Amino acid sequence: TWLSMLFNIDINDLFADYAAPHGFNDPDMLEIGNGGMTLNEYRTHMSLWSIAKSPLLIGCDVRNISKESLEILTNSEVIAVNQDPLGIQGKKIHIDLDHDTEIWAGPLADGSKVVITFNRADNTADKILVSFTDLGWNS
Repeated sequence: TWLSMLFNIDINDLFADYAAPHGFNDPDMLEIGNGGMTLNEYRTHMSLWSIAKSPLLIGCDVRNISKESLEILTNSEVIAVNQDPLGIQGKKIHIDLDHDTEIWAGPLADGSKVVITFNRADNTADKILVSFTDLGWNS
């Protein structure tokens, strides 16, 4: 479910500093395609597992997977983040409790950063501002 996925990634984030190549944290298998979440929730699930460098173990019956779920699981750009050779787990860098939003970020091997803006609220559409200083860069 959506709530169990959030619980797992939140616990995983607590151990982000201990993850590295040959020792990645594992918040559980991907639940994409199993029901219980919307397509947007599945996209969020895949994005969070990828930035966390989590093992991408498909947990659904691939013989009966929907086209939309297969597209999420095979998104080459998202998989590239997960498989980046630097292997450093991204993590929460900003939490806005008033709007229930978060910014997640992590370094990539080419010197760039991957960034996820995450709105946990289920009833609002908020803008999430990411500043260069949030990412550790000079403004």
